[in-house]
Amino acid sequence: MWIKSIVLDGFKSYAQRTEINGFDPLFNAITGLNGSGKSNILDGICFLLGITNLSNVRAVNLNELVYKNGQGGITKATVSIVFDNTNKPQSPYGYRHYDEITITRQISIGNRNKYLINGLIANNNRVHDLFKSVQLNVNNPHFLIMQGRITKVLNMKPEEILSMIEEATGTKLYDNKRDEASKVMEKKNVHLLEIDTNLNEEINPKVLKLKEEKASYLEYQKIIRQLEHLNKFHIAYKFFGAEACSDFVELSKKSVEDHLQLLKTLNDSKKEVACGDESLKLLSTVIASLEKKRDEEAGGLLSTLQKAHEEAKNALTINSSHLNASKNQLTSETNKLEKLKRQQHADKTSLKLKKEAVTKLEFELNVLKEKNEALKNSHKSAIDHLKAVKVGLAGVDNGKDATVNEQLRSCKVNISNIETMLEETKIRVELKKLNYEDGLEEKLGAEHRRLEMEVMRISERINSLEARFHQLSFDYHDPESNFNRTSVKGPVAMLMNVKDQKYATALEVVAGGKLYHIVVDTEQTSKKLLDKGQLKRRVTFIPLNKIAGSKISADVLRRAECLVGKENVRTALSLVEYENELEAAMAYVFGTSFICTDMESAKRVTFDEDIMMRSVTLAGDSFDPAGIASGDVMNEQMVSGEDRKKMLLKQIEELEDILKNKDAHMEQQVKKAQDDLDSITHRYEASNNFLKIKEQEFNVMKLELVDLDKEHVDLMDQINSTSESIKKLEEQVTQQEAEVLRAQVQLMTNNYNKDIEAKQLEQHELVKNKKKLLLQIEDMQHKITQANKVAKDAQKKVEQMLKEHAWIAEERNLFNVANTVYDFNANNPNEASKKINKLQDMKEKLSKTVNMRAMSMLNKAEEQQRDLMQKRPVVLSNRAQIEKLITKLDNEKDKALKLAFAQVNEDFGSIFSTLLPGASAKLIATEENGILCGVEFRVGFGNVWKESLSELSGGQRSLVALSLILALLLFKPAPLYILDEVDAALDLSHTQNIGQMLKAHFKHSQFIIVSLKDSMFNNANVLFKTKFVDGVSTITRHTQENNGKSSSEPVQKKKI
Repeated sequence: MWIKSIVLDGFKSYAQRTEINGFDPLFNAITGLNGSGKSNILDGICFLLGITNLSNVRAVNLNELVYKNGQGGITKATVSIVFDNTNKPQSPYGYRHYDEITITRQISIGNRNKYLINGLIANNNRVHDLFKSVQLNVNNPHFLIMQGRITKVLNMKPEEILSMIEEATGTKLYDNKRDEASKVMEKKNVHLLEIDTNLNEEINPKVLKLKEEKASYLEYQKIIRQLEHLNKFHIAYKFFGAEACSDFVELSKKSVEDHLQLLKTLNDSKKEVACGDESLKLLSTVIASLEKKRDEEAGGLLSTLQKAHEEAKNALTINSSHLNASKNQLTSETNKLEKLKRQQHADKTSLKLKKEAVTKLEFELNVLKEKNEALKNSHKSAIDHLKAVKVGLAGVDNGKDATVNEQLRSCKVNISNIETMLEETKIRVELKKLNYEDGLEEKLGAEHRRLEMEVMRISERINSLEARFHQLSFDYHDPESNFNRTSVKGPVAMLMNVKDQKYATALEVVAGGKLYHIVVDTEQTSKKLLDKGQLKRRVTFIPLNKIAGSKISADVLRRAECLVGKENVRTALSLVEYENELEAAMAYVFGTSFICTDMESAKRVTFDEDIMMRSVTLAGDSFDPAGIASGDVMNEQMVSGEDRKKMLLKQIEELEDILKNKDAHMEQQVKKAQDDLDSITHRYEASNNFLKIKEQEFNVMKLELVDLDKEHVDLMDQINSTSESIKKLEEQVTQQEAEVLRAQVQLMTNNYNKDIEAKQLEQHELVKNKKKLLLQIEDMQHKITQANKVAKDAQKKVEQMLKEHAWIAEERNLFNVANTVYDFNANNPNEASKKINKLQDMKEKLSKTVNMRAMSMLNKAEEQQRDLMQKRPVVLSNRAQIEKLITKLDNEKDKALKLAFAQVNEDFGSIFSTLLPGASAKLIATEENGILCGVEFRVGFGNVWKESLSELSGGQRSLVALSLILALLLFKPAPLYILDEVDAALDLSHTQNIGQMLKAHFKHSQFIIVSLKDSMFNNANVLFKTKFVDGVSTITRHTQENNGKSSSEPVQKKKI
């Protein structure tokens, strides 16, 4: 496949459409003065091939490829090349049925870019794949030797020369596979490290800990089982004791009944006591007669003494009762005093709480008053609005009221002004088309001043935009010397073009903050910039070798198109243009979102069960399947006159409709205003009522607070009075105690008659015996009652224990039976009770620390341990296989590289000897281990080999570099070679030799060479000469003849 013709239109210095026909399939040369545009032809070829590093075509951005950066009235650049495709074995895949392939690339100011293949639009990837299939990868070119390449080769280090050989050999494929294998190897090592770390630091310690917890858990279970056994033993013992107690009570009843027989005898004694009572009565009569007789004999002295005795005794009784009453009153008053003190403390606390409640209620009351006042104002505003609506007024944007007619009149005035402005604009355009020049000088002066003002305004606008969109600028310092700035691509916003500006708002919403992320080639570049790039702001990097962007599948897209129509939904990624190498970054930013024409379509697409992806409308409204919606991302900064006119016309139609339906519209507004008024009135009344209730509560709380203060004062008075009465009672008790003491002394001083005392003693003894007998009777009856009660309690306890413990009924026959678990003689119940308490304490302590889930957790942990132990040998095996693969790749690379090195070295020596007769050249390894550490040049003249290229002349050194380049081209032929002034440092003889050598040795490829020397382009079959005329490049074609003469013919031009 070779170039037949090239068309340049608006590309660099070729402002006019220039068609270059008649390329020779073998040797073509281009010459011309400096700056005439000869290298621009090669730049056009590279541009069409899809070069991404624009510095190779001497440009910073695509806009610089347009003639005069678009300032000369030309806003787009087009390059079109016709390739001959008659050699079918070398045809690109998929295009073998074409004899010619026409490929066109066009860019416009604003970085709009498109490709066409045979007149049909094609994406960048398709074009790049086409050229890669025929070894024309312009981004990794071995067929392209531009200006300065010779000098670069001379300055290369041994490792870089080896890299050139590897590139020509194709061993980079081995390197890529080895890198992939190394990455997998690294992942395996990380995985193995994770397994070992998990086993050593997490799983194994966890298993050991769980085994300890399992032992504690088993110990805990053992204690529980022992407690259950001992509790059953203890319950059995208590049941046996209760049952035995019930039997004992039955026996006690019989002994009590026997004792009652004895009590019958006591009843007989009661009769005797009754007889004794009669004897006492007789004795009392005898004592009375004796006393009477004695008194008579003693002249009434005894009666007087006895009367004094009775009076003293009565006084003693009265004083004792007074004393007891005073003591009781004293105790009562003391208790009352304590009670009053406690009540006083409680009242103090209650008083403090009441004061806090009053303060809080007062604050709430003030807040309610403020809310009530706000509602009152709202109520008043609603009434005013209702009145305004009833008289036909409506609110407008500036806050004033105007009728619908006034709004309509205002819109019509705006329409008239806009129509006038549009008419004036159309008139100015028509005058410009007619080249109207009336008063041209004055106008030019004014126009010059206006343009100067416009320049100043645009400069200010540019400054403000740069300040506003400062994220689009990315300034940094080189983090290291010889830093490759092409590895930093720039912000996402600067690396893509919007195909249609109507999608700009939606795409900005889709990208969000990612629009200002910085794209770099690798994560190492981003790390260097972060560490040493002296960045002035926070930056997020997108490394192309790491980022993994996802795209919307074709099935999902078809589903969305079926839902809302193909014209109403597009993927965001399909609406932007970008270079192929940026595809991953663009997919990361735009890959998972849809752009829809309206909100309804966006909703249907977003929330469809088979799609569930984010959608954005043209107006910037965003819909997310998570339920998040956003809108009004950015407003249009400018609205054209036509758009404003359409908007106002629409507003006029709406207002005219309102006028037609004025009554209905007024009724609707009145109804709405009335509803608002009713709602605010209801809220106002409710707030007013609530405010009144709170005021009543506040007043009640105030009254309660006053009452509490009064009660507190009364309590203090009562406490003081009670304290005084207690003091008086204490003094009174002291006096009464003294009087009782005197009465006792007086009573003790009286002398009674001994006979009377004897008889009285005898009387008391009989009474005492009587009481003793009665007490014995009551005691026996009490014992009988108590025995009945104990028997009932024991029986009740037995029944309750049988009900609570069902196992007792089955095992009661074993209670207190020898050689059983319920042998109460062999096993001490008291010791069992102590052991139960001890085990209960141990159970409580263990229950706080024991892990009840230890068994299940241990099983799970051991399962994880087994799983990791099984995975570990698998990972080790995979790692060993990868190591074998890496070794195999290294061996294959070494083998291929050695074969290529031998061939290239042989061709290198042969070409150099041809270019410089009598001299020889070779490539040698820098170290004895082989060529893998690098290679360097050796040049010999005769039998003497030069140690360094510095011993050669400039021309000889250029021949060395050129010979290596040509040897590499010969090793891996391409259908097309482009050489730009490779003979710049050579003399005429050497240049002649190069031309002859190319013509003789490279008969299967097409050469396009730019040269300024006759000895070079005289060897070409076709020569193109360029000139620079009136700021535009022109070109003529010359056919070389065998006699050295050439015939020229102009290249076709078409003025645009």
